[in-house]
Amino acid sequence: MLLLAAAFTAAADEYGVETLLYEQEIEDGTVGLDRYGDPVQISSIAVPVQINPGNYQIQVTRIDSNVYKVDGTDYYIQTKYCYKYSSREDAVLVVKSKYSYYNYKLVFLDNQQHHARYDDLPRYPDFK
Repeated sequence: MLLLAAAFTAAADEYGVETLLYEQEIEDGTVGLDRYGDPVQISSIAVPVQINPGNYQIQVTRIDSNVYKVDGTDYYIQTKYCYKYSSREDAVLVVKSKYSYYNYKLVFLDNQQHHARYDDLPRYPDFK
């Protein structure tokens, strides 16, 4: 029974990633439309991107429900059913394939088991 509890605890720190987004600044004065068709001033847009397979050690901060900013970069991670509150928390972005958004997961390094598994990864790699 103890082994089952340990396995569940480790899995609870891993969340599926729906989309990896890159923030791009746009020309001053650009106007977007809200969901009602009303004009709104915008300064940047977030576009979906794909990155090479690998494990990327990052720090993330939650900015909205299921949206995390990769600290120190212009990248955002949109998760599936992840409601973890974090501020500059160590994590790993696991990318199994760059051709499928379902091959991404976000692993929070808030326990010793995860730290030992991912400690040898480089920090803040160039995602491009």
